[in-house]
Amino acid sequence: MALSGILVKKIPIKSDGNVFYDILTYSPYNVCEICPDCMNGVDLEDGEWGVIGCVIVVSFIHDGKTHVVKEVLQTIDKEKKSVSYNVIGGDIMDAFKTFLITVDVDTSEEESFVTLTFQYEKLDENLDAAESLMDFCVKVIADMENYYLAKSI
Repeated sequence: MALSGILVKKIPIKSDGNVFYDILTYSPYNVCEICPDCMNGVDLEDGEWGVIGCVIVVSFIHDGKTHVVKEVLQTIDKEKKSVSYNVIGGDIMDAFKTFLITVDVDTSEEESFVTLTFQYEKLDENLDAAESLMDFCVKVIADMENYYLAKSI
């Protein structure tokens, strides 16, 4: 089993994909309101929300445990509706040497998609934490989808 990997999940959504992009890029703290059962907090540690280089600290509940991750907003591409965060700290880094999260929102077709991409290097080849984290992120996207679909009724 390799230490480096890429994990990709393409999730179809029915609600406005632009909302996903805007929240995940410029106001990730709103995810706490949308997903209170799994998100404890998203706090700005340095910089300004939605500005490359800003540092945010995310506290979330996964597998019954509270986890904390520190991320730097690495890239924003408004035209492609893409944003990436480089994980630089927190307990996730107990399992990974590097971890990059990219979110792409595709609204160009009749159906919209949110694509999550994890690029990582594990500290131990026997760890499967990336798959578990992907499942968690897919659940967050599903919760966001349900929240916005309910608001549009």
